[in-house]
Amino acid sequence: MVQLATFFLLIGLTPTRGDTPPDDVPRYSDDERSHWAFQKVVKPPIPEVRNAAWCRNEIDRFVLAKLELKGWEPSPSPTPLALLRRVHIDLTGLPPTIVEQESFLRDPSPEALDRVVDNLLARTSYGERWARHWLDLVRFAESNGYERDATKPSAWRYRDWVIRALNDDKSYDRFLTEQIAGDEIPGADSDSLIATGFARLGPWDDEPSDPRQDRFDQLDDIVATTSEVALGLTVACARCHDHKFEPISQVDYYRMVAIFNPLQRPAAGRTELDLPAGSKHEIEALASRDGEIDKLSRARELVMKPARDKYLESPTKTIPPHAKEAILSDPLKRSDEQKLLVIQFAAKIDEAIRPALSPEVVAKVEKIDREIASLRAATPDLPRGYFLRESGAIPPTHLLIRGQAAAPGRVVEPGVP
Repeated sequence: MVQLATFFLLIGLTPTRGDTPPDDVPRYSDDERSHWAFQKVVKPPIPEVRNAAWCRNEIDRFVLAKLELKGWEPSPSPTPLALLRRVHIDLTGLPPTIVEQESFLRDPSPEALDRVVDNLLARTSYGERWARHWLDLVRFAESNGYERDATKPSAWRYRDWVIRALNDDKSYDRFLTEQIAGDEIPGADSDSLIATGFARLGPWDDEPSDPRQDRFDQLDDIVATTSEVALGLTVACARCHDHKFEPISQVDYYRMVAIFNPLQRPAAGRTELDLPAGSKHEIEALASRDGEIDKLSRARELVMKPARDKYLESPTKTIPPHAKEAILSDPLKRSDEQKLLVIQFAAKIDEAIRPALSPEVVAKVEKIDREIASLRAATPDLPRGYFLRESGAIPPTHLLIRGQAAAPGRVVEPGVP
């Protein structure tokens, strides 16, 4: 989805005086390059404090140093019960049970509190509580917004991936890498592919008035979210002009857009589609299996066609007209939307026409069904995920005049600020 080399530059670039950008990329002054978001994170020295006995750890020293600088005293220590309640609600969002309160109050020592914290961090509710903060940052929702507000298929798998990442103590660099380039990393699997749902989580208009502008609105959503959560920058303001507050040019913005431009949203008309999530080998094997099943399904349709057509041509209110049209159409020429309709109503039609089938037709259908079941058993379905897929061709990315898709400027190559 994103070249790994480009990705690591994207989240880890530290500009130096020796960088040589391409001729068409704006150069920045040393003052602009000293922007806070570009600086390496360093561990500050531990401050000295007068009341060192109050501190239980190094973080307390930073807090106390600020208080002492103002001549303030720390607040009184909370009661053991209040402390226990704060810890529980902070880590899991849930208050302690009566049994947990009684147990802690028998021994409210610092060592006992440490054990409580360790226990809470090991609970699945810890990930469920703290995943909410990341999900808010990356604009997670299970529906698309706009008029119909359709459900995002399988989006819940991304939510569960974030929860597991926190509960499994996944490292932060790996956490980011899987979300932005989970299909490119060595050993990519269903888990890392589901993580790339990060790029697809924004709102989606299934009937935009201006499809070209809507396409760039989607790309803007990806660039804006990526820059805010991974770079600490509001890059999206440079869509229409050079950024007024951050050292980001309009060219920088569209170089980032070009990184994500090959991504496409799987959809059948107004209906969003999810995708199988697995390793490259697993996805190829599943596609091969589905190809064989498709051939058998077409053979099954031919066997049942006379009885099915007769049923569909008779007055029936259980099958809507657009579904009838899809089922009666040439299987090789069906749109994705028609294929979904065929799958949706297949079982209902089978049940309706089975009494009218001859024993010979029933035997053929059952034989085909056994072959399909055997293929599915040999190559099981993969979990479905909500993520974008990469198109075969890489489209050119134009710098848009004032951010308008109808006013394309010069072509911009993929790159980082």
